[in-house]
Amino acid sequence: VNQYKSILGKIIGQTVNTTTVSIKLQDLYDKPTETNVDVTFVNNVTGEAVYDFEHYLDGNGNPDTLVVDGVISYDVIVNTIPAVIKRNVYLEGGKHNIIEVKCPQGTLNVNFDGGANDYKNLNAIVKQTDSSNTLHNYKVGVKSKFIVGAYDIEVLTLPRLIFKDVQINQSQTTTIKIPQPGVFSIPISTAGWGSLFQVIPNTGEHKWIYEFDNNSKILMPMQPGDYKIVFRAKGSKGAIHTDVQYFTIKPGATTMIKLYNK
Repeated sequence: VNQYKSILGKIIGQTVNTTTVSIKLQDLYDKPTETNVDVTFVNNVTGEAVYDFEHYLDGNGNPDTLVVDGVISYDVIVNTIPAVIKRNVYLEGGKHNIIEVKCPQGTLNVNFDGGANDYKNLNAIVKQTDSSNTLHNYKVGVKSKFIVGAYDIEVLTLPRLIFKDVQINQSQTTTIKIPQPGVFSIPISTAGWGSLFQVIPNTGEHKWIYEFDNNSKILMPMQPGDYKIVFRAKGSKGAIHTDVQYFTIKPGATTMIKLYNK
């Protein structure tokens, strides 16, 4: 009888008493120093997001106390980049619970290498090293936190800049500098078809990087280096009239090309 009363009392306590939880987001050294990130509690039976909290640490470095439903079991998702998931979290109803999730972070800072630049809303594609899946569409010039590890970063300049195996370290900022661009200009509108090629240093390889539409008036930032333009005007009578020109883009300077229009 006493055992029955004890079990019944525990069930009633779990149902009636308040269930609370504190979330400790641990760094690489198992210290609960990570914060200011969204945490989602998902009902791991229905898949429904039940709670969302922006994680908080008080002045003493302690996470605050949150009131939750203690009857449900959860998958706890820490919405870092990439997300960290702790599955099948069971809370003890009517009591205070502590959930520990290891999610060590460092900061990525892709920025410009001095001087003015002509890029507007330049983005970069971030993937985990050895993965083909895009993890994050990163805005250049904005510092963002990532889980500690190695990443491949493709900056959407013209031509694109690719940085392999970039290391993000605990509580440190990894900085990547983008060379100051020059400006490529075709000032007079000329209807036709053509392409831009990058001339690769040392090898001399010509790598296709851009296709013109039917109207070739252009003003756009490009990375410093050597290039080739191949163009045939719409009104030309044959491929023999293809215009091929080599040119160099220099940092902070405008390179103007006049196309053959016959």
